[in-house]
Amino acid sequence: MPSSRLAAVVAVSVLVLGPCTASEVTIQNYVWSLTFEINSTESTPDVQGATFLRNAAYLQSTFNVATGNLARNIASVGNYSAARLSASSISINGPSRPNWFAATGGRIVSQRPGNLIIGNITLGTIATETWNITLDGPDFNWVVTRKYLTDVASMNTTRYATLSSIAEASVSQYQATNPQSSSQIPSTIDTTFQWDQSNGLGFIALMGNNVPDHDNGLWVYTYTPLPDTALLMSPSDTALHSTVSSHNVQGANAVFGFQWPETPGVGGGDTSMAMGAISHSPNPATKTAGTIEMVGWQLRVGSSEGVAAKSRVVLSTGNTRNDELTANLSRTFNMWAGNTFGNSPASIVCLHEMSFFSQIASVFFPPGIEATSPYAVNGSTAPVLHQALRQELLLFAEHAVNASGYVYPRWTYFAYVYIPLNDQIPHFLMCYYHYAVLTGDKAFIKQVWPQLMKVMDYMLNTMGMVNGLATSAPTATGLPNSSVADNWFDIIGFGGNDAIINALGITALNAYTEMADWVGETERSAQFKAQHNKSTTAYYAAFYNETLGLFGDWMDTNNNTRYYYYIWQQALVMDPLSGMLTTQEKKDRMIRGLDTLYSDIYATNEQANETLWCVPTNLVSVAPEDTFFNGTLQDQKVWGHYENGCCFMVFQGLEIALRGFGGDADAGVKMFEKVLDHFEAERLWGQHYDWAAGTPEYWDGTDVLTDTLMTVYGATRAMFGFQPTLSDVKIVSAPPKSLAEGSIHNFYHLGQPTQLKLVNGSVVVTKL
Repeated sequence: MPSSRLAAVVAVSVLVLGPCTASEVTIQNYVWSLTFEINSTESTPDVQGATFLRNAAYLQSTFNVATGNLARNIASVGNYSAARLSASSISINGPSRPNWFAATGGRIVSQRPGNLIIGNITLGTIATETWNITLDGPDFNWVVTRKYLTDVASMNTTRYATLSSIAEASVSQYQATNPQSSSQIPSTIDTTFQWDQSNGLGFIALMGNNVPDHDNGLWVYTYTPLPDTALLMSPSDTALHSTVSSHNVQGANAVFGFQWPETPGVGGGDTSMAMGAISHSPNPATKTAGTIEMVGWQLRVGSSEGVAAKSRVVLSTGNTRNDELTANLSRTFNMWAGNTFGNSPASIVCLHEMSFFSQIASVFFPPGIEATSPYAVNGSTAPVLHQALRQELLLFAEHAVNASGYVYPRWTYFAYVYIPLNDQIPHFLMCYYHYAVLTGDKAFIKQVWPQLMKVMDYMLNTMGMVNGLATSAPTATGLPNSSVADNWFDIIGFGGNDAIINALGITALNAYTEMADWVGETERSAQFKAQHNKSTTAYYAAFYNETLGLFGDWMDTNNNTRYYYYIWQQALVMDPLSGMLTTQEKKDRMIRGLDTLYSDIYATNEQANETLWCVPTNLVSVAPEDTFFNGTLQDQKVWGHYENGCCFMVFQGLEIALRGFGGDADAGVKMFEKVLDHFEAERLWGQHYDWAAGTPEYWDGTDVLTDTLMTVYGATRAMFGFQPTLSDVKIVSAPPKSLAEGSIHNFYHLGQPTQLKLVNGSVVVTKL
């Protein structure tokens, strides 16, 4: 809200009226619908007497219907206090923990079309407030006028106008027939977001009172100090343009922030769009009794283009419908929490998927920025997307690696979490390699090289890869009826010598043979090359089924190999970067092996014929004794459920690339077209596609995964058959016959804008 408009409402001041009464009031126009609850009569702990925004919805131009209630699910994770976080509050430092004061009481001062004023709001004995809410077309304006009743010596956190919304997929998944059914996840790419550099975590804030067995009230947050930002809202592909202005607010910044509760802290959780002034413990604010502050916040519903400009996909194939859907899919799932990227801002960051982060970034073609831009880090003119990725990788290099070289597999914004996984070790290494190929940022790679070598030595020595294959024993043995797994498929019995971890590790050795030479570490380069050859030989001996041309999954500590044919290691071996599949005969055999197993599935599984359009995690059902709890968890005793045969879109993308690199690019393109068809119908909005469920709602899991973007990564590889390296861009496979002449894909290679174009049936590489 412009400062002139803010000044115009100063006259409202802090109104002191008669007794407060409970009420619920709605204001709306053709874009917005808002319902405020005043002096709530609910008996739920920490809600009774509260005044807050209970319902908020806006028109989705994409679907021409309103969203569901953006604030509706805020208490669904057991956080009772969160039910009134769409309001204002004050947190003051105490001897052991902060004390929290929420907005309570209040009464309607005036109500007319498009405007609501609520007065007599109290925040404990600390302050009183008046809220002035106005709807003006696409603009939702909320002005908070606060008067302090007492001196405050140490303000921990203060919130003014705030919309808090859980950002899971939703209680009921997105449905094409009912686009209101899904919640919206806010995201933005912004290098200015602040983290506690001492520990690489979010700042601690109290956002509620301690409720036994439910929530300790502690949240962490990260924020931008900029007064305005543009938020992409997924899956509706709209944007909320957020602007904050203030009058007489000292000791804190007006910001947009993401906030996460410490409970539950894993999986889908609360994402709070917090507007107002935030100060944290290193510099607590002080307030004087009688001080009047005014903060205005505006949310404007607008086009997603302003957000998408920071990261756009340039793919032109002559098929307008598919190209537009690809761009839309890319915007929808490129969900950043400022300068960090993971599952989504609503969830956590899985470092055991970390190599995908840089691979996903590589499909975009964002513009460079001016050195004077507020998003420019140290005057860099690189795209904001690249600079934000660098910040995340620096954060993890400094904080996610322990003294032994072990990489913590998960980051919940308030902690680096240990669980007995090991695939994050090679993932970590590969993420930095893909970043180097994307940006050419040799200075950064040299800066973090000691940490990278610490992680590499952990993989070689502690995990035993120096002997040929890395092992996860004795923690994860891979034996029947085990209860500890060692990779992304964390409730399947992977352990011992894991084919996925070792394929990732062998790929890392090949990549670092090149990258060590790139940074002048020639002895390391020679070491990695020799180890790559040794480990590749051991891998074939342990896992290769020559008849099918496919690789098994793990060899347990009794030297028994499982053959459920998970897709991941097949794709890793096929990728030219692994250096493991070097003859066309072996590539053809792998393609034939996959086709044979798919034929078996469709010949014997009636449900698969009806609903299996996507790539299952594995092509042969895992035996119950090799799943946790004998297959009863997530109904994995039946193939097609969760990690035993359901569809995660990341593996769709990996097989699309596999088909391209293997000489079956037309089949890969058809697989991508199925992705686009289902995106158009269902937005791919869920964690995984449970095709074997036998119900109309196949998308399951509220933890929406950004690695769905690997489908676009796979499609570009299948279409143009390219492999970017630290020296050049190699064309390693033929384009599909279906790709139209003149098709182009723009991307960055070593920091330089680069174009692939189909000319006379061949792919031509040009630096732009």
